[in-house]
Amino acid sequence: MEQAELNLEWTKVTSLVDGIAGIAQVQIGNLVGPNSILTSVSQVDPIKAYFPISEHEYVLAQRSSAASGKHAIGFFGNSLELILD
Repeated sequence: MEQAELNLEWTKVTSLVDGIAGIAQVQIGNLVGPNSILTSVSQVDPIKAYFPISEHEYVLAQRSSAASGKHAIGFFGNSLELILD
């Protein structure tokens, strides 16, 4: 019984990060080892996006959003942050 419980524990696979699993690389019943890649996991919270925007374009967008009554540029409900070099 103890050996069966121990063997059962080796059948559980967990991810180190929360996210969405990609396409499975192996199927049920395949023999896998410690170096086998089962799938990939994409982290979705938080998501960081990097895109080039000049300081001038950022200031213009801030002015445009302020003119429309908003206090900051919004992106999916969150404000954007400008980090200068």
